[in-house]
Amino acid sequence: MIRSNRIVIEEINMASEHTAKAFDSDLQELTRLVAEMGGLAERMIVDSVDALIRRDIALGQRVVAEDAEIDNLQRVIEERAVLTIARRQPMAVDLREIVGAMRVATDLERIGDPRQEHGQAGRGAGERFPAAEADPRP
Repeated sequence: MIRSNRIVIEEINMASEHTAKAFDSDLQELTRLVAEMGGLAERMIVDSVDALIRRDIALGQRVVAEDAEIDNLQRVIEERAVLTIARRQPMAVDLREIVGAMRVATDLERIGDPRQEHGQAGRGAGERFPAAEADPRP
């Protein structure tokens, strides 16, 4: 009887260790996706400003097209976060980390929306006004 109890305890420990590794993997994937989305939002900001300053129609169109990628990343992050919550049923700090990832994704998506408008404005400005001779930024 003692031997069988040890085996059961070892099996429980192995199962919980596997669950913890899978949960850590889920959290790392969420973190990677949020970082990717942040990098894309940052690039959109820079490109939209450049499109406006230089009246670069092609760059403005690229910024507008990238908004769909930002929207898609937000959906993927939210779906993975909900799946992780459903499967792993995290508590306290772990749950706050997942909810935080969803909130950051929502904020990054909102950051991307005005950049799309800047890209569209740059496209229109390029048609109405000639491009600046020199970049006014230092």
